[in-house]
Amino acid sequence: MSIAIDAGAAFPSLPGPGASGPERKSFLMPLVASGAGWHDPAGRLDRALSSDDFVLHARRVQPLARTAPRTHFEVLLRFSDEERSHMPPGTFLSVLETHGLMPRLDEWVVAKVLYWRALFAGNAEPVFIVRLSPSALRRAGFVESVTAEIARYCVPASLFCFELAEDEALALEPAARAALAAMRRLGCGVSIGSFGQRPESLRLLQKLQATVVKIDGDLGRRAVRDASHAARVGAIARACSAMGILSIAESVETIQSRKALARAGVDCAQGPALRPIVEELVELTYGPA
Repeated sequence: MSIAIDAGAAFPSLPGPGASGPERKSFLMPLVASGAGWHDPAGRLDRALSSDDFVLHARRVQPLARTAPRTHFEVLLRFSDEERSHMPPGTFLSVLETHGLMPRLDEWVVAKVLYWRALFAGNAEPVFIVRLSPSALRRAGFVESVTAEIARYCVPASLFCFELAEDEALALEPAARAALAAMRRLGCGVSIGSFGQRPESLRLLQKLQATVVKIDGDLGRRAVRDASHAARVGAIARACSAMGILSIAESVETIQSRKALARAGVDCAQGPALRPIVEELVELTYGPA
């Protein structure tokens, strides 16, 4: 699953991007618990999964080329207590991760997307990009659970494209890579987010059999004013095209960036510069799955 807003943006004192996972968790966990008035954060979120206290939306990925690819939607997740308690969006994820609940959340998202698609999507065959936690891939039985849900609704597995950030993809253990490969054999797509900042980035494309690449927003921004970064974006776009991989630019903030990325051969984009021409978020309304 994906979060629309960076949780760190709302609090200047939050440890920065370079901070370690434990450091960020130690900061966020008390914030989540005290801000929401929870005495048992893990228990509250466990109950939330049972009572559907989460809300899913789908945000369409905007094509840059005239020939539009198959429609892709990014799945976004919010928690009802965030708005009631004025919590930074996404902070509850640290609680879920710490208490081993992320695999269950990922299964919940898959089930709800399938239920919504069965009710409302008709004959359309969009692709839903769903952010996946590495801990889900490590958990025994996760792949089997997803396979059973897809079979239950009699839909093609290509309905889903599961996303990992580039640093997460590079750090996958053998067992997690095997689980991801099993999902790829099932027919699910694989997306690599925040892509292109490392020398070994391009090797990941074949290693994980990626179907979607989301080019890092900072790389895209620098490409507008720096020839070396523009060349790197162009090389990524050409490699993706040659391998049949959909390229998406993340966090496109200006019209100039959008035009430069289109000239570089990037297929699609997301970000503030696209909002005037992109439909509103679609709420994935659901019932019991």
